[in-house]
Amino acid sequence: MKDILPEEANIYRHIKEKLREKFELWGYKEVVPSTIEFADVLSIGIGSKLTDNMFKFQDLDGKIIALRAEATIPTARILTSELALTPKPIRLYYIVNVFRRIIERPGRFREFWQAGIELIGRKDPEADAEVLMILTEALNSLGLTNFRIDISHAAILKEVVNELNLSSQEKEELFTIAGYKDYSRFKKFLENKGCSLKLALVLKKLFKCFKISELNNIINDLKDYQTIKEAIINLLEINNAAETFGVKQLFFDFALTKEIEYYSGMIFEASLPNLGFSIAGGGRYDDLLKKFGEDLPATGFAIDVTECFKAIKNQFSPNFNRKTIVLEGSSLKLNAEFASKLRDKGVIVILEVEKPMEEMRKVVEAYKADAIIKLKDNYVLMMNIKTGEEKKLSVSEALEAILKREI
Repeated sequence: MKDILPEEANIYRHIKEKLREKFELWGYKEVVPSTIEFADVLSIGIGSKLTDNMFKFQDLDGKIIALRAEATIPTARILTSELALTPKPIRLYYIVNVFRRIIERPGRFREFWQAGIELIGRKDPEADAEVLMILTEALNSLGLTNFRIDISHAAILKEVVNELNLSSQEKEELFTIAGYKDYSRFKKFLENKGCSLKLALVLKKLFKCFKISELNNIINDLKDYQTIKEAIINLLEINNAAETFGVKQLFFDFALTKEIEYYSGMIFEASLPNLGFSIAGGGRYDDLLKKFGEDLPATGFAIDVTECFKAIKNQFSPNFNRKTIVLEGSSLKLNAEFASKLRDKGVIVILEVEKPMEEMRKVVEAYKADAIIKLKDNYVLMMNIKTGEEKKLSVSEALEAILKREI
């Protein structure tokens, strides 16, 4: 488990505010799903792996409840119950903590934060492109510009499973081997499962394809595999719409798999190549809401806020353009009045009693303050922390200097 300390909380708040602003500019409305729900509800459509990783408890009445392991399922429940009569399409977003019963390792904890959107009620490629564009803008707003988005289609590997008549265990093996992105291992698996030469050649081309535009060269080879062909055409349509929006970071990844099973169409993952980990993922899940009694198409994504925190924490500037002042003096009345005027203008003011300079410097360092101000009866002593310069000013002059950012 991980406590979030003041400087870390400042960065988390910045991330959440930026994401919230971006989501709302696209017309998405916030929902805050319950942290605890019935385990059978939270397990719908997510697959056995994630279900096994849920924290589960027995309630007083004997029912099994759990902490949410992701936020799409709770949002789907809200949509089909409390928001069932809301006109569609509907755009929702969330910024919540989620919990998974995993083995903790450095930088990875059982509780972490997700921020995501769900666009419900549209099945067109433009809806998927909208989701990709929002993800792009959201990551850019955090200063993350060197990311890439790998995209595929859930139907492709599912069709391979059907063609090879794989068991559930063999399916997991296929997805695991595909995830290694090692074609020789993938080819050996196909041979061991009796894959036809024709299908093997198609899969080889898909495996070695990286630019989405290159998929146009493979369509003619797919006449015997209609499901895969339709998936490829859908990806090309999404890519065209995304390029119109301005998304330029898309790459095709045949081997992309998602551990959550409810995906039915486009699937994607955003990552930072220089850091080596995923920061977001999502896709289309047109069949999920049927399990809640509503036949509605849907698409969306979730950003791993905790991973974004790790990516930007070393470049983060505390308080940004806000000034922080340490106000020192013996008169509580004078200090309170002066501080109030500054806070009304958005200046952070720390009130302190008179102390030796050595102790005051520790306060300044702790709060990363810009100046120390000593308030006297008729004047103000103002020390600029960066330059060490000290000025003797009237109260009005000091206020003006601070508000004009002359410190």
